[in-house]
Amino acid sequence: MRPTEVPVATVVELLDSWMRVCKVRQMSDKTISERRRIIGFLHDFCVIKGHELLTRIAIEDFLGVLGTSERPWEITPSHRGKAIAPMRPVSVQSYFRILRTFCNWLVEEECIEISPMAKVKPPVARPDQVQPLTSQQVQLLLAGAKKSQYPLRNTAIISLILDTGLRVSEVCGLTLRDLDRDSWSLRVMGKGNKARTVYVGSRSAQRALIEYLRLAERDAADPLFQSERGGAKLTPMGIYHIVQSCGLVGGISGVGPHDLRHTFAFSFIQGGGSEFTLQTMLGHTSLSMTRKYVNLAGADLSAQARAVGTLDAVLRKK
Repeated sequence: MRPTEVPVATVVELLDSWMRVCKVRQMSDKTISERRRIIGFLHDFCVIKGHELLTRIAIEDFLGVLGTSERPWEITPSHRGKAIAPMRPVSVQSYFRILRTFCNWLVEEECIEISPMAKVKPPVARPDQVQPLTSQQVQLLLAGAKKSQYPLRNTAIISLILDTGLRVSEVCGLTLRDLDRDSWSLRVMGKGNKARTVYVGSRSAQRALIEYLRLAERDAADPLFQSERGGAKLTPMGIYHIVQSCGLVGGISGVGPHDLRHTFAFSFIQGGGSEFTLQTMLGHTSLSMTRKYVNLAGADLSAQARAVGTLDAVLRKK
């Protein structure tokens, strides 16, 4: 008879086995890394809170604190004493899905009889919780970037995400050879190792990139955006802190890279862009993921022409 609960002490070993399965299935490095990170957080939480078994109660306790600042297992030296921001509901949903997949795998491997998440209800993330930045907030954010320690780089990063809607991980993965300045196109590697082409449509974003790239000559294989530490590529957490700190300097708090992606999507739809084109640009696998922007923007989808220069349109608003 199979056991009903997994000892927390065995989670790390089981996680290694799950990672091997993920690699055999040819999942992307990002997907594998994210799964390892989240199950690692679950393990650390259980150890800190004294949960010896991976039970439904332990998992519900873990999910319950994600939307708070009480997440000591996530504190790293880079935080430098700063508080951890509460996790967004949509991020908690992502954690839930990965935890459920891991527990289902434990059942498939006959490690346990029944998943401890079998009766755990998924968190709610309502569409109205997704909101774009206002024109004034965009202006303040860019003003904060220009006052930051690395103004040209930070302005270029923020402008690029506002004008293309790229995910932070996609920005980190860009190299110089991915940018074609003749057509102002970018070859982007998205989720699941799926490549797509996006275009930098606004003159504001193009100018920001040109000014940043004038700083130094680099090889085509070099990261497009480099950290201040020896020219290494920026990490997603690094870009998160850049956007957050530029917002604070500009006088707005709680802003992150995904807010810039939301702002791009709303501006695109409000400018008459097609939801099908937006789906491609955002790298969404499902149109339902894109449609939330259409519903919230109240766009007239009879206007199918793409609005050129999304960031320029935002900056022109008063």
